[in-house]
Amino acid sequence: MGTAKLATLEVLHGDRDEGVALAHRALNLGDGMRSARLADDLRRLRGASTRHAYAPVQALQQRLDSVLTSA
Repeated sequence: MGTAKLATLEVLHGDRDEGVALAHRALNLGDGMRSARLADDLRRLRGASTRHAYAPVQALQQRLDSVLTSA
C-alpha cells in the first residue's frame, strides 16, 4: 500500500499534517486487510512517528498501536 509509505515520508521529511492525513487514509483503506507488507509499512510509519511530540502525530501513534497489536 503506497499510501502508508507516502505517509511515512511526509511525517519524516515533509508536512506532518499531510503525513497524518495520509496515514489515517491508509489505515482506513487497510481496515480488515491481513497483509504482511501493509503491517511492515505501518510499523515503519509508527517508528517514524516517534520523532514528533506533535498532538496529531501522537494520536496517530495510538491508532497505529491499536491496529498493530490486533494484527
